[in-house]
Amino acid sequence: MQVAYAILHAQPPAPSTLVHGLSPRLDEVVLRALQKSPAQRHASAREFAEAIRRAAATPGQTWLSRLASA
Repeated sequence: MQVAYAILHAQPPAPSTLVHGLSPRLDEVVLRALQKSPAQRHASAREFAEAIRRAAATPGQTWLSRLASA
């Protein structure tokens, strides 16, 4: 029951708290994608992919750049 409650009500942690070195821009993109309300998420997979690509352009995100260009 705790897992179900957390999924429905708790805000997930920012990815950068789990993987050292990720940019705040990537945190914003991922946390937006995980919003509880569909109206607060990206409008489409294309919009989400574009946001990931922009986050990948952040200096120091070389592995993310390779992933986003795949």
